[in-house]
Amino acid sequence: YRTTCLCVCVCVCLCAQQLGACVQLAALASAGIARAHLERFRCGGGFARVTALLRASDADLVDAAAEALARLSSTCSGHLQPTRAYAFDGGAVGAQCEVTVQQIGYDTAGTGYAVWTSALLLCRWLCAPVGLACVRGRTVLELGAGCGAVGLIAAKLGARSVTITDNQPEVLRSLRAALRLNGLEGVAGVRVASLDWAVEAGDNEHVPELDPVVVFEVIRVHTRG
Repeated sequence: YRTTCLCVCVCVCLCAQQLGACVQLAALASAGIARAHLERFRCGGGFARVTALLRASDADLVDAAAEALARLSSTCSGHLQPTRAYAFDGGAVGAQCEVTVQQIGYDTAGTGYAVWTSALLLCRWLCAPVGLACVRGRTVLELGAGCGAVGLIAAKLGARSVTITDNQPEVLRSLRAALRLNGLEGVAGVRVASLDWAVEAGDNEHVPELDPVVVFEVIRVHTRG
């Protein structure tokens, strides 16, 4: 049954009812999809087609596609390892750096449940000479940190201070655990804080002066009605 529904959703994503198809995909992924069926979905271009919807002009469609992709990715990963280490090499004149992140489930963390590809690319860029110049000795704010890989890298590369922020309680707990995993707990200038940029008066009094503000794959917020 789920295989049939998945194939139907791929076809519908090519037609007018894309929003409904994404909602159905997310629901199927939450219920659980066999790995073999997900592989057929991937080989049939399903992931690519849903990803293409992230460029749509309709904000509701973009939100639905993002949730479907996140839930599908979580299902692909199965039971996530509680921790995962990543190593980055900035080249001969760059820096080599490793961070360990804590991963949690999509149901509790939303899109912050795991490290996204864009975060890995940004971490590698920060280790290169041009990236090092952006963070060393500077005050860094990471918005929508998720697993916090980028903020952790910035701290290890010599930023003067780093504030790693998100607005999900489970994500914030995971980020504090990540500070311990990377030997950054209690280090002066490195902190985790709650910050929701959709709220006009947020918990932002601790970041009065900033150099770079680091963001990647930020989910846009929109007002309906």
